[in-house]
Amino acid sequence: MHGLINPVGWQTAMGPGGALQAFIESREKGLVRFLDVTSTAAKYRLCINKAWNALISIQLVLLPDNYRSMQNPCYATAFDELAEMCR
Repeated sequence: MHGLINPVGWQTAMGPGGALQAFIESREKGLVRFLDVTSTAAKYRLCINKAWNALISIQLVLLPDNYRSMQNPCYATAFDELAEMCR
């Protein structure tokens, strides 16, 4: 899943009949092996929790890590919390 930033889009992707459900079904059928998401650090935490609750794991986490973004205290905190969650 790519660019899950918009709250409405996130709810659609993670809700019943959404992309997460399609990913799970595709993996169960052997069509895909890995599930990954690109989003903001705050949304990632929600995605990982939602996936965990569905008993699946996100294998890849991609998000911006640059000087300008890390100067924003909210972003830096969310980034650090996500990094810890991934560990």
